[in-house]
Amino acid sequence: MLGAEQVVWSIPIISGLLVASWSDITTRRIPNKITVAILCVGLALALSDYGRVSVSECLGAVGVSFALMLLPFVIRLYKGGDLKLVVASSAWLTPSEACWSILLGVILGGVLGMLVLLRHKQARVSFKATAWLALTSRYVDQGALETNERGRTVPMAVAFSGAVLATLHLGMPWAQ
Repeated sequence: MLGAEQVVWSIPIISGLLVASWSDITTRRIPNKITVAILCVGLALALSDYGRVSVSECLGAVGVSFALMLLPFVIRLYKGGDLKLVVASSAWLTPSEACWSILLGVILGGVLGMLVLLRHKQARVSFKATAWLALTSRYVDQGALETNERGRTVPMAVAFSGAVLATLHLGMPWAQ
Protein backbone atom coordinates (compact mmCIF):
# COMPACT_ATOMS: atom_id res chain seq x y z
CA MET A 1 0.00 0.00 0.00
CA LEU A 2 1.35 3.40 -0.93
CA GLY A 3 1.65 6.03 1.77
CA ALA A 4 0.33 9.57 1.28
CA GLU A 5 3.80 11.07 0.73
CA GLN A 6 4.69 8.37 -1.79
CA VAL A 7 1.52 9.11 -3.75
CA VAL A 8 2.40 12.82 -3.83
CA TRP A 9 5.81 12.30 -5.44
CA SER A 10 4.72 9.30 -7.55
CA ILE A 11 2.18 11.18 -9.64
CA PRO A 12 4.66 13.47 -11.48
CA ILE A 13 7.22 10.76 -12.28
CA ILE A 14 4.61 8.25 -13.43
CA SER A 15 2.91 10.89 -15.57
CA GLY A 16 6.18 12.12 -17.08
CA LEU A 17 7.43 8.64 -17.91
CA LEU A 18 4.08 7.65 -19.45
CA VAL A 19 4.11 10.73 -21.68
CA ALA A 20 7.75 10.10 -22.66
CA SER A 21 7.01 6.46 -23.47
CA TRP A 22 3.92 7.33 -25.49
CA SER A 23 5.86 9.94 -27.42
CA ASP A 24 8.67 7.46 -28.14
CA ILE A 25 6.21 4.82 -29.32
CA THR A 26 4.27 7.15 -31.60
CA THR A 27 6.97 9.52 -32.92
CA ARG A 28 10.28 7.86 -31.96
CA ARG A 29 11.25 11.11 -30.26
CA ILE A 30 11.22 12.24 -26.63
CA PRO A 31 10.65 16.00 -26.44
CA ASN A 32 13.10 18.01 -24.34
CA LYS A 33 10.18 19.62 -22.48
CA ILE A 34 9.28 16.26 -20.98
CA THR A 35 12.79 15.40 -19.83
CA VAL A 36 13.41 18.89 -18.45
CA ALA A 37 10.12 18.70 -16.52
CA ILE A 38 11.02 15.29 -15.07
CA LEU A 39 14.47 16.54 -14.02
CA CYS A 40 13.22 19.84 -12.54
CA VAL A 41 10.40 18.25 -10.54
CA GLY A 42 12.77 15.56 -9.24
CA LEU A 43 15.29 18.19 -8.18
CA ALA A 44 12.58 20.39 -6.64
CA LEU A 45 11.29 17.46 -4.60
CA ALA A 46 14.83 16.66 -3.49
CA LEU A 47 15.20 20.27 -2.31
CA SER A 48 11.92 20.03 -0.39
CA ASP A 49 10.87 17.67 2.36
CA TYR A 50 8.54 15.75 0.04
CA GLY A 51 11.17 13.99 -2.03
CA ARG A 52 12.42 10.50 -1.29
CA VAL A 53 16.09 11.40 -1.89
CA SER A 54 18.34 14.20 -0.68
CA VAL A 55 19.86 16.79 -2.99
CA SER A 56 23.28 15.11 -2.87
CA GLU A 57 21.75 11.72 -3.73
CA CYS A 58 19.76 13.31 -6.54
CA LEU A 59 22.80 15.01 -8.07
CA GLY A 60 24.92 11.91 -7.55
CA ALA A 61 22.38 9.73 -9.36
CA VAL A 62 22.19 12.22 -12.23
CA GLY A 63 25.98 12.23 -12.53
CA VAL A 64 26.28 8.45 -12.33
CA SER A 65 23.57 7.88 -14.93
CA PHE A 66 25.14 10.43 -17.28
CA ALA A 67 28.53 8.75 -16.93
CA LEU A 68 27.07 5.28 -17.54
CA MET A 69 24.97 6.30 -20.54
CA LEU A 70 27.53 8.54 -22.28
CA LEU A 71 29.53 5.77 -23.98
CA PRO A 72 26.45 3.93 -25.34
CA PHE A 73 25.24 7.30 -26.66
CA VAL A 74 28.59 8.10 -28.28
CA ILE A 75 28.70 4.74 -30.07
CA ARG A 76 25.09 5.34 -31.19
CA LEU A 77 23.59 2.48 -29.22
CA TYR A 78 21.05 4.90 -27.76
CA LYS A 79 19.79 8.21 -29.08
CA GLY A 80 19.92 11.56 -27.31
CA GLY A 81 16.35 11.39 -26.07
CA ASP A 82 17.05 8.08 -24.35
CA LEU A 83 20.15 9.53 -22.68
CA LYS A 84 18.27 12.62 -21.50
CA LEU A 85 15.33 10.57 -20.20
CA VAL A 86 17.58 8.25 -18.20
CA VAL A 87 19.53 11.17 -16.72
CA ALA A 88 16.37 13.14 -15.89
CA SER A 89 14.55 10.22 -14.30
CA SER A 90 17.64 9.46 -12.20
CA ALA A 91 16.92 12.65 -10.25
CA TRP A 92 14.29 10.58 -8.44
CA LEU A 93 16.74 7.83 -7.43
CA THR A 94 19.83 7.25 -5.33
CA PRO A 95 23.09 6.56 -7.20
CA SER A 96 22.89 2.79 -6.57
CA GLU A 97 19.23 2.76 -7.67
CA ALA A 98 20.24 4.65 -10.83
CA CYS A 99 22.79 1.94 -11.66
CA TRP A 100 20.24 -0.80 -11.04
CA SER A 101 17.62 1.06 -13.08
CA ILE A 102 19.97 1.40 -16.07
CA LEU A 103 20.89 -2.29 -15.93
CA LEU A 104 17.24 -3.28 -15.69
CA GLY A 105 16.36 -0.89 -18.54
CA VAL A 106 19.03 -2.43 -20.78
CA ILE A 107 17.68 -5.91 -20.05
CA LEU A 108 14.08 -4.83 -20.69
CA GLY A 109 15.22 -3.10 -23.89
CA GLY A 110 16.86 -6.32 -25.05
CA VAL A 111 13.64 -8.24 -24.49
CA LEU A 112 11.68 -5.53 -26.29
CA GLY A 113 14.21 -5.62 -29.14
CA MET A 114 13.83 -9.36 -29.51
CA LEU A 115 10.05 -8.92 -29.71
CA VAL A 116 10.50 -6.31 -32.46
CA LEU A 117 12.79 -8.70 -34.37
CA LEU A 118 10.26 -11.51 -34.05
CA ARG A 119 7.44 -9.30 -35.25
CA HIS A 120 9.05 -7.66 -38.30
CA LYS A 121 10.63 -9.69 -41.06
CA GLN A 122 12.49 -6.68 -42.53
CA ALA A 123 14.04 -5.92 -39.13
CA ARG A 124 15.26 -9.54 -38.92
CA VAL A 125 16.78 -9.36 -42.40
CA SER A 126 18.51 -6.06 -41.59
CA PHE A 127 19.82 -7.47 -38.30
CA LYS A 128 21.16 -10.59 -40.02
CA ALA A 129 22.84 -8.53 -42.75
CA THR A 130 24.46 -6.20 -40.22
CA ALA A 131 25.64 -9.13 -38.09
CA TRP A 132 27.10 -10.92 -41.13
CA LEU A 133 28.93 -7.82 -42.35
CA ALA A 134 30.29 -7.18 -38.86
CA LEU A 135 31.46 -10.79 -38.48
CA THR A 136 33.23 -10.73 -41.82
CA SER A 137 34.91 -7.41 -40.90
CA ARG A 138 33.30 -5.51 -43.71
CA TYR A 139 32.32 -1.87 -43.50
CA VAL A 140 28.79 -1.37 -42.20
CA ASP A 141 27.17 1.94 -43.08
CA GLN A 142 25.09 2.43 -39.94
CA GLY A 143 23.39 5.51 -41.36
CA ALA A 144 22.02 3.50 -44.27
CA LEU A 145 20.80 0.74 -41.95
CA GLU A 146 19.02 2.99 -39.47
CA THR A 147 15.31 3.26 -39.85
CA ASN A 148 12.90 5.67 -38.28
CA GLU A 149 9.84 3.78 -39.41
CA ARG A 150 7.34 3.29 -36.65
CA GLY A 151 7.27 -0.25 -35.32
CA ARG A 152 10.69 -1.33 -36.57
CA THR A 153 12.84 0.34 -33.98
CA VAL A 154 12.88 -0.25 -30.24
CA PRO A 155 11.20 2.47 -28.13
CA MET A 156 13.79 2.43 -25.34
CA ALA A 157 11.81 5.00 -23.34
CA VAL A 158 9.37 2.20 -22.55
CA ALA A 159 12.16 -0.02 -21.23
CA PHE A 160 13.93 2.69 -19.23
CA SER A 161 10.65 4.08 -17.86
CA GLY A 162 9.57 0.63 -16.74
CA ALA A 163 12.94 0.12 -15.08
CA VAL A 164 12.73 3.43 -13.18
CA LEU A 165 9.18 2.72 -11.99
CA ALA A 166 10.11 -0.82 -10.97
CA THR A 167 13.09 0.50 -9.03
CA LEU A 168 11.03 3.20 -7.34
CA HIS A 169 8.18 0.94 -6.28
CA LEU A 170 9.80 -2.47 -5.91
CA GLY A 171 13.32 -1.49 -4.89
CA MET A 172 16.52 -3.36 -5.62
CA PRO A 173 16.66 -7.14 -5.14
CA TRP A 174 19.67 -7.09 -2.81
CA ALA A 175 18.18 -4.35 -0.61
CA GLN A 176 15.18 -6.44 0.47
